[in-house]
Amino acid sequence: MTQTEKPDQSQVSGQPFPLARRLIAVTAIIILVAVLAEQAAHNGKRLIRLAGERIGNWSVLQESSKTPGTGLYLLTDDVLAAAGLLQKASAETFRLSPGIRADAYLSQRIAEVNWPKAFDAMSSHVLRLESESAICTTLFSAKGVALDRCE
Repeated sequence: MTQTEKPDQSQVSGQPFPLARRLIAVTAIIILVAVLAEQAAHNGKRLIRLAGERIGNWSVLQESSKTPGTGLYLLTDDVLAAAGLLQKASAETFRLSPGIRADAYLSQRIAEVNWPKAFDAMSSHVLRLESESAICTTLFSAKGVALDRCE
């Protein structure tokens, strides 16, 4: 192309598309971004409103989170059974068998649910899986867990 020739419009931008197509594409992207931003703002307000409706009053939520037994319906049967066995035996402290300690999820949930009962490596009450051999004298068992007492 010489200096006197007029450049082809599709080559002005260095792309093979005509300038008009690029403008349309850019405009469509701007409109899409604007629509998405508006929806995000609307959905954010909606989520805040829904959370407010669910919670209602923060002080009620705070008090219920401090109430013993809150959220137990979310736990698995073996965790609930372990809590029930310790309560039935009136155990103040407990320890976990190697089988339970090997399952990080199970051991964490048992520790959380039984708080403020203290975990004590020297406790006479031992929670174990029913599939494990008895460590001492078995007091109770339920739903895959057992409670042994060592004298």
